[in-house]
Amino acid sequence: MINVYPGKVLDNNDLRLLIRDSQGEPVESTSVQFKITDKIDPLNPVIRQELTSARRVAKGFYIAPYTMPEDALAGAWEIEWIWDLNGTPQSVFQSFNVVTFSGSPDASLYISPEELYAEGLPRQFGASWVIERILFVQRYMEKLTEHHFLPRYETFFMDGEDVDLLPLPAPILKIEKISIADSLDNYVSEPLRNFAIYDSHHERDRNNPRIKISGSSNSIFNRSAGVFPEGTRNIKIEGYFGYCEEDWTTPLPIKMACKMLVNGWINPLFSRKGETSRYKKAMLSETTDGHSVSFDKSLKSGQLTGDGEIDAILIQYSKGGRVTMT
Repeated sequence: MINVYPGKVLDNNDLRLLIRDSQGEPVESTSVQFKITDKIDPLNPVIRQELTSARRVAKGFYIAPYTMPEDALAGAWEIEWIWDLNGTPQSVFQSFNVVTFSGSPDASLYISPEELYAEGLPRQFGASWVIERILFVQRYMEKLTEHHFLPRYETFFMDGEDVDLLPLPAPILKIEKISIADSLDNYVSEPLRNFAIYDSHHERDRNNPRIKISGSSNSIFNRSAGVFPEGTRNIKIEGYFGYCEEDWTTPLPIKMACKMLVNGWINPLFSRKGETSRYKKAMLSETTDGHSVSFDKSLKSGQLTGDGEIDAILIQYSKGGRVTMT
């Protein structure tokens, strides 16, 4: 689910609508509008943006030109998209979260402060303060594993190598568009039916994400013998990526590891056996505002967090198995 914050000017990576026909191709609509509702109290929803026109970005692609109110409260919000397709009214609802914290507000969260409070973390640790530490731990985990564990809409520019198989840098959730640069460096969209997209949740596909040419059409491939033409950044891949479960949520073991790391950092009383966590011991210093942490560089490769139980989880999610336990 998308997270936004008070005062954010929504852009192409936030609330968006893709209109497609039955073949999955983008189509235009004569009228696309949206309405935004604060649903923090589901019994008393508050309309924060009356019905207004969406902004067209590309064929079939529309965004909500909206700035979140500075006084927006954290919780569940909803946007309703309304459009006309061939004379037939259409609508869809999209839920999103408002989060209130400083630091890196655009990131999504693997766990919420409420999950930590439910497990006994005292509420004296305010939500904004806790979120900053969750984000720090997430970046730390992503650096160790070389994966992220929530959906992200990404655009990758890849090098064609004159073969029919194209490895991708992140597990595939959904490919939206594949384009190939022509002789004038214009990207020409290819029908997705011409590709085998390895987007299953089997480990072999999550650890080896790739697409393969499986069909042909009156396209650039006819001039390239069914291969991705050789070139630099000449293949453009757009879609959703992330090491996620089938419902696009964060894997439960990753959530557990994140909780253990955050709890061990915030309050040693919540470490196993009541001791200061090995993660905490691995930290040499922390600034007074808690935004900067330096780590003990003597940790050996494979120790990762310094906590064997957490490391055993992260090793299972590390890209290519390059992180090894010692």
